[in-house]
Amino acid sequence: MFYRVLISGKTQTPMKLILAALHFVGYKEADEDETHCIVANLIYDGHIRGYISHQHQVLVVAKQNAFPKMSVASD
Repeated sequence: MFYRVLISGKTQTPMKLILAALHFVGYKEADEDETHCIVANLIYDGHIRGYISHQHQVLVVAKQNAFPKMSVASD
């Protein structure tokens, strides 16, 4: 829950906000397509519980346990 509150305070986070966060941490080469790929891989690997709504351009995360502990995600 901490990460969700840190990003936007909601279960829906605009993909543009995630792209801005990537730029903020120094990954200036990232574009919208690459941001979608990064997030999709995080979901596939189990680091994020949620989905990308392409129609609305948002990441929708689970209301509970949206970011499982690393030991759980790697199983």
